[in-house]
Amino acid sequence: MKAKGKTKIQFVVDPNLISKDQSEFLVRVLQEEKIKYATNIQDLDDFTPGLFFVEKKNLRKVSRFKNKMIVLPAQDQSDGLSVSKINFNSYEEISHFIDKFFLAERHLQIQERIKESERLYDVIKNYLDELNVEANGVETKKIFESILDLEMLLLQEESLLSWNTHFKSFLKKSNELQSLALVTSSGLSQEELQVDENSLVFKLPSEDYYLFLRFKHFDLKKDAEFVELLLSTCMRTLQILDQKLVKSDGEIDFWKKIFSKIPYPMAVISSLGDLLIYNESFAKIGILPKECLRFKDSESAEIFQNFYKIRRIDFPINLIQVSYFVFYTTDKNQIQKSGEKPAKKASSVDELGIISSSIAHELNNPLAGILAALSLLSLEDDWSPDALSDLEDMKSGAKRCKELVEIFLGFSKFSPSTHTQVSIKGSLDQAINLLRFRMIESNLRLDMKYSPTLEHFSHQINASIMSMILYLICSELMTAFAHHRLVTQVQHGALTGEVLEFSNQIVLKLDEDFEYEDKIAQSKLIQHLLVFEKLEVNFLKQEIRLIYRS
Repeated sequence: MKAKGKTKIQFVVDPNLISKDQSEFLVRVLQEEKIKYATNIQDLDDFTPGLFFVEKKNLRKVSRFKNKMIVLPAQDQSDGLSVSKINFNSYEEISHFIDKFFLAERHLQIQERIKESERLYDVIKNYLDELNVEANGVETKKIFESILDLEMLLLQEESLLSWNTHFKSFLKKSNELQSLALVTSSGLSQEELQVDENSLVFKLPSEDYYLFLRFKHFDLKKDAEFVELLLSTCMRTLQILDQKLVKSDGEIDFWKKIFSKIPYPMAVISSLGDLLIYNESFAKIGILPKECLRFKDSESAEIFQNFYKIRRIDFPINLIQVSYFVFYTTDKNQIQKSGEKPAKKASSVDELGIISSSIAHELNNPLAGILAALSLLSLEDDWSPDALSDLEDMKSGAKRCKELVEIFLGFSKFSPSTHTQVSIKGSLDQAINLLRFRMIESNLRLDMKYSPTLEHFSHQINASIMSMILYLICSELMTAFAHHRLVTQVQHGALTGEVLEFSNQIVLKLDEDFEYEDKIAQSKLIQHLLVFEKLEVNFLKQEIRLIYRS
């Protein structure tokens, strides 16, 4: 173990040992290791860690120093102090002692660097969350594509140490990264790995492996996105290789968060077309999971007027075959130059707005005529009270239909209310109003009151979609509660609760405890609308929380 003068420890040789010719071998070892040493004990720093080679006569004098290790000749007494002893007349023993000392020092240095890397990684995540980085720049996109291409290669390796082959190729594409390697704990102790302030060392959740990165000049702000993406990619790849991807809901939530950091559409789909994990970008391109299975690796496709280069890898998880997809955004001209034929255009969520808008406009005209006719009829004087009541009921029904039409219009991307500061109370009132006939039919009153808080939902979303989400959730609640009444034989006349809004979430609190989670979670329409508006649904006891995820 050659120190080459890089140690942070101060070495001290007792001048008495030199004057008595007891330091010949010690001095030779220090010189060979290129270690500078001091002989004047009085001028030493009290707090810098030190290794003191002294004779017993000066033992008390050096014991006052902090962070020191004292070494006495083998024949001297220690007077009860904690010291080490070696034979100063043995070159081999001194050399072996110095080697062990440097090994222990390097081990401590590495452990400190691992802790510091974990701390820096937490800082990086907080920094990126506050910054809300999006990969818009050309260089950033190149980094994303390069790392995702690396992941495709890593997934094909059975041995983790084979990753280093791909890491070496990856290094050639990076201007800032000097070293990148997967090493064991024994490998970390090797002198070739320069563990310093420009290095990051992360323990991986796989046996005895560490990810080692060394930058030419590490800059927290400049390299933050790269570090998080590379580390999360390695973690995700390890998880997939360990076949634990669909083990539990907690793990799925964990990987959803990682997927959400990638700006390209990504998804893991079973051979039966089941969507196991995906990110928001995938949901927005509007392609069905089963349609993805017809794509081949490296194929180009046009999906709703956007062009993608598709990367695909197939692998087994828990005895089922799954496919991992990444859709890179591509330029149309590049596809035409390469001579590739784009795949058939797929439907998009925007088409829902166009279709619903067309239907809504067609319905609006006859509804306006019906309302106008009812208003004119009600002005006549010869109607009986019962007939007038019927006319009012007809007018109310037509107005309710018109409200539903307005919601459909709100789905259109051309609607001026597409992204506004939504009124949660207004959306709730609209949803409850649409359920009036449902309440009459089921003989069940839905009484969900809006309870104001000191906060307001601070994110801009489509007001019509928010109304539809609350309408669908309340409808499923009524169905589940009706089933609960039937099973328990308890005749509750009303399902009551309250709706509260906070800066980052909307909470529906229910007064009754019954099973409703599965109906809401399994509703594909609810889930689709939630994803479209960046909302996630969480269930607590008698609570439904719609949480905004940026």
